[in-house]
Formats: sequence, C-alpha cells, structure tokens
Amino acid sequence: LLIFLSAREGKAVSLKEYVEAMAEGQEKIYYASGENADRLKKLPQVETLRNKGYDVLLFTEDVDEFIPQTLNTYMEKGFCNALSEDLGLETEEEKAEAKKKSELLKGFLDFVSEKLSGSVKEVRLSRNLGSHPVALVPEEGMSFEMEKYMKRANPEFAFQVGRILELNEEHEAVKAMQLAIGTDETKAERYAKLLYSQACLMADLPIDDEDAMLQGNDEFYMFRTAFHNSKYIVNTENDICYMIDKQMAAGKKFPRAYMATGVEDAHYEDNRFFMDKYASQGLDIYRVIDHGYHNWEYCDKHVKKYLDW
Repeated sequence: LLIFLSAREGKAVSLKEYVEAMAEGQEKIYYASGENADRLKKLPQVETLRNKGYDVLLFTEDVDEFIPQTLNTYMEKGFCNALSEDLGLETEEEKAEAKKKSELLKGFLDFVSEKLSGSVKEVRLSRNLGSHPVALVPEEGMSFEMEKYMKRANPEFAFQVGRILELNEEHEAVKAMQLAIGTDETKAERYAKLLYSQACLMADLPIDDEDAMLQGNDEFYMFRTAFHNSKYIVNTENDICYMIDKQMAAGKKFPRAYMATGVEDAHYEDNRFFMDKYASQGLDIYRVIDHGYHNWEYCDKHVKKYLDW
C-alpha cells in the first residue's frame, strides 16, 4: 500500500484516496520532495497549488521519488513534480502572454543571469510563485533531492543539477530590482544575489557565498527564513541560525538583522529563543513579534514596510 503525507489533510493518505479526493479539473498527481514536510508546505509552488484547491503529496523519504518513475501513472492520472515540472495551470492564451512578457523583459532577465553567472543556468519569469518573489528549480532530468541522495550514496561521482532561478515579476522585491537596474546597478546586483540566496534557502540548498549573504558594511539586510524545531536547525548547515552561529564564532561582525515570528507559529518558542540568544551575544536585531503565523507573506509585509525595497 503506497501512503504519503498529504499537504492538505496533514496526514498520510493512499494514492487511491488522493485520486478520489482530487479537485474538479485536476488532471495530475502533484508531489514535492524534501527532507522536512513543514518546509515543503511553505514552498511557492505548493502554495500556488493549494490556493487552486489541489492537494500535494509530500515525499520525505529517499525512496519516494522512485515511485512516480516506476508507476508513470496511477488510476489514469500522471504524476507531476511540483518543484520542477509544468504545473499545467496556464491556458494557451496565458502561455502566449507570458512568452511575450519574457521577451519584453529580456534585458532584465539577462542582467540577473549575468550577475549570477556560475550559480544559475537560466533566469526566467514564473506565475507559479504565489506571494513569493523567487524560487530555485532544477533543470529537467533530476530533482535537487535526487542530487542530494546521489551525493550521499557516492560522493566521488556526485552530479550537480543545473539551477534555474524563477522570478515573480509582480512581487515588490523583484520590481525594485528592475527599477534599480536603471539607477544603481550595484544595488540591483545586491538584490539579485540576496534573492538568489533566499531561493537557495527555500530549496534547502547551500548558499554559494555566506559572507555575501551575511556581511554588508552599512547595509541593512533582512534575514528571512522559516524556523523549524531546534534539532533541525542545529543539524542544517544552510539554515540562517547555523550560519550566524558559525560566522559569529569566527569573530565576524554583522549589520542589523531582521527576525520575525507570529505568536500562533508552531515554533514560536524556538523563534523567541534565537532572538534572545543573538540579542544577548550583541547582534543588533530588529524584532517583529505579532499575531499570526510566520510565513513568507507575513514577512514580506514587514520587508515592504521597513526596508527600502
């Protein structure tokens, strides 16, 4: 019996139960792979599908990704990797419009691609990011989770999947980066690298240059990440808290840091713990503690309010 965690139900369901509960008009079995279910639920593509009324299966075991490749279809429904494949949500008219918009913004996309040369193979627009500014997706052929699995299985022959940076042109941060290209290219480049770093964090991938992410003379950087339980934080090298710990231990100084949490957040106590911890160590922290959940949209509200984006 094939059972996977359902993002909508919050519990394990069988493939049969998933298909029988599919929303009207849904033609694919959507899944997302990663080590942590809470992190997967917050990804842009998963958010977009859930807003559409479509459920997403959360694959958290190494063997899970082999199931779609083995079955191909189930009850006449094909599988779709929500993090790397076409979600099939756009009409032909919408696809044509998106293509035209990409052509109009070719100069902007080329600028970001040039500044991130060596880190990404392509930069493109996406309408599947919901309230998020960016997302990092793999080239067709292998997922990031499969890349990690192969690296653990045989580090000597590890293969890195090509990275594609997707941008949400409607997001305020992306609009600000566009505007900065015509007025301050250095600032625009910083935006591009910061957004790329955030995309890496969301994809649970290492950041190319931690110093570039965490250091910045007089810059006021906002550190935006979804906190998890303490054990997860301690053992995840590309988590913001882990990175700050390592940098501070090396004697490096930081610009002001931004941390936000919602009182109703399931990990509210963990969030407060890290805020208090870094404040006691002399890190200048701007705190936002408010009602609600700590999600990307919640943080973006404060980004637009307190940062010059």
